[in-house]
Amino acid sequence: MPNKLAVILIQGAGRGLGLSLTEHYLRHNRHVIATTRHSAGLQSLQKEFPQHLRVANLGLQHITPAAKKKWGHLLNGEEHINLLINCTNYVAWERYSDDIDDQALDDSLALNFIGPMKVARYFSPKFKEGTKIVNVVGPLSSITNVEKPGFFSYRTSKAAMNMFTRTYALELKKQGVVCVSAAPTIPRDLHAADLLLGKPDNNTQAGYDFPASAADAKNFAAFIDSLNQSDTGKFFAADVEKSEIEW
Repeated sequence: MPNKLAVILIQGAGRGLGLSLTEHYLRHNRHVIATTRHSAGLQSLQKEFPQHLRVANLGLQHITPAAKKKWGHLLNGEEHINLLINCTNYVAWERYSDDIDDQALDDSLALNFIGPMKVARYFSPKFKEGTKIVNVVGPLSSITNVEKPGFFSYRTSKAAMNMFTRTYALELKKQGVVCVSAAPTIPRDLHAADLLLGKPDNNTQAGYDFPASAADAKNFAAFIDSLNQSDTGKFFAADVEKSEIEW
């Protein structure tokens, strides 16, 4: 029986992998705080799991002192966070540097890096030994593996998140907290190499999320379950082999 005081916090839970993971953990009797700018996809789960699901918009694009005060009400009493999954995924479609839009760049940094970093720091007093932090990035965030131009805002913001993962893991290691970056499996029709050649059909605006099935969520959850102290501070492909990706 899961500990009722052990809460899972999922950022970017309104669609894509975040939504699928939210449903996965709810169906395994876990208590979930789902944060998102797009709550419509969570409505059916709220009706089905009213005692296990809390939904909130943390306002990551414009974090204010007033917004942070509301964060403090997300956890009750002695509850602690035993799993924090950052699934925020804001993509600005840029093939060349001339395509960079100032607002899209600001939003990419706020949603993919600065906001999630501030959330992790804010809730750190609620971490305990055994807590896991999983920052979902992607193969495009690897500096070593860059072979083509494109996705400047996305790559920069997610590479920054990788640096936060690496340095934050060193700080939290003495507390027994595991912190990793992880790249989920991309559907075959949405490989990164193909994305660099153009925008997917019907998804021409920034903010696109890769679809994720129940099986994808199950596999990603199994990857998280496999993480231990020796893995902290690393960048993984979230597959059955748990293979490392070069930073």
